[in-house]
Amino acid sequence: MPVPRYGSRTTTPALRTAPVLAVLVCHDGAPWLRLALSALRRSAPRPRHVLAVDTGSTDETPRLLAEAAEGADRVLDGVITMPPDTGFAAAVHAAVANAMDRWGEPGGWIWVLHDDCAPEPDCLANLLTAADLAPSVGVLGPVALDWNDPRVVLEAGLSTDAAGHRQTGLGPGELARDFQQSTEALAVSSAGLLVRRELWERLGGFDPEIPAMREDIDFGWRANRAGSIVLCVPAARLRHARAVSAGDRDLDVRSPGLGSSARALDRAYGLRTFLVNCSAPAFLLGLPRLAGLCLLRALGFALGRRGAEC
Repeated sequence: MPVPRYGSRTTTPALRTAPVLAVLVCHDGAPWLRLALSALRRSAPRPRHVLAVDTGSTDETPRLLAEAAEGADRVLDGVITMPPDTGFAAAVHAAVANAMDRWGEPGGWIWVLHDDCAPEPDCLANLLTAADLAPSVGVLGPVALDWNDPRVVLEAGLSTDAAGHRQTGLGPGELARDFQQSTEALAVSSAGLLVRRELWERLGGFDPEIPAMREDIDFGWRANRAGSIVLCVPAARLRHARAVSAGDRDLDVRSPGLGSSARALDRAYGLRTFLVNCSAPAFLLGLPRLAGLCLLRALGFALGRRGAEC
């Protein structure tokens, strides 16, 4: 039986929609949202349903989303509004729950998108094709390209080291043309992540205790532990501005003792993700090491401050 190929240039007609629920999470994303919505409109195939979640935006985002949900050629099936301090994980969970209430069966796949990412027209098609070719794959993700220069790869699968640092799957100086073969990974970015809905439900989705920055690595790690394959698909590509990491957007999500600093949250949730998911021996060996690193880091800050005051 031939494998169906979504959007491929064969004699098989391309599907206009795919059994996919797309969730677009937005927060003060007007500088990137127009292109993100345009990319969704040009997707071939389109997701069966698209829900946007706006977490208290104060710029033009609410107007842009409302316009995208109107008209015969609307790209959004609905917009959910949540408070500004809503975490990314909670926003996705709310959209999935809303879709289940509205449609009962929104599709066998969930496609997670950021308001500052723009998938190429065949991105979803290539992700679905890769899933068809490998039924044991439960989570797939595209290669993330620089927003302004799509020759530059930002992420090609994700992993983490024992100190909780985010690893992007890249070697020095690698460009988009260097990535050809799909590869297994610990995780893929939540910008463009495609997951089987059955696996999402079985694992409980993103961890609400990780409201920002590391929900993708945590989820991919849990998917691997559950026996599912996580795959980075270079044929599927999207542009990603990474607005928070680049300092172009502030976080309204806050964590006790950490505030809303993106750097502090990334560091803290990176450590948490490693400690929660690693093996027991790695935990016992890693905890003293991490404590020592924290002490050295604090000493470095103290010496730097003293030097600045001299």
